[in-house]
Amino acid sequence: MTKFSRVTLQPAYVIHSRAYRDTSLIVTAMSPEHGRVALVARGAKSARSRNYALLQPFQPLLLSWSGQGELMNLTAVEPQGTAMALRGRALVCGLYLNEVIVRCVHEAEGQIELFSQYDSALRLLCGAATDLQLQGVLRVFEIQLLDNLGYGLSLTYDVSGATVATDACYDYQMDRGPVPHAEPEIAGVRVSGRTLQVLAQGSLLEEVDPVVFKEAKTLLRYALSRLLGDKPLMSRELLRSSL
Repeated sequence: MTKFSRVTLQPAYVIHSRAYRDTSLIVTAMSPEHGRVALVARGAKSARSRNYALLQPFQPLLLSWSGQGELMNLTAVEPQGTAMALRGRALVCGLYLNEVIVRCVHEAEGQIELFSQYDSALRLLCGAATDLQLQGVLRVFEIQLLDNLGYGLSLTYDVSGATVATDACYDYQMDRGPVPHAEPEIAGVRVSGRTLQVLAQGSLLEEVDPVVFKEAKTLLRYALSRLLGDKPLMSRELLRSSL
């Protein structure tokens, strides 16, 4: 029998919600100690409900819940700071982060580091002034997500153990890493050594070369495909050029 549990005032963000019966919502939240959790917010569907106003994406929250099994009962909601002011393309980028978390992160697995990285990504999106800056935030978070889920990329050394060279060209193969390019056929994703170095150094947010961003997007999309599956992401449809 599943053990009853009670969680009090856990930092969290709402990453998805849907209607449940006539007056309630099923809220998917991301928390540091409990990872992704599904909660029933009873009576929260009404626009007059205080919880309805708080249970929105990008609002830092403190949530309490109790119950047993995969679907718990939300018992308290408190704000923990001001909601992130995401607008336009930055808003769609935030929705992309939420959608990727819903699809990739397992339920009820602690994600302390990833939660902090998600919070930082939202704050960086708020301050991003250009499309390249928005893309940089997404790519950095994608790398962090893969690392946290045990699918980290090999970015510093090629398959022979040699240091990735700036002026070299590689075929990145998912189960092997960077393979020095020698054949006209591409087995994996073609990527330059410079792009791999930028990603390894974590300096993409300072990068301005569009070629690096294009290669990084292709590589990260390839790496995430095994976790996301074949179902299209709605946020990518909204903003194809950056996601």
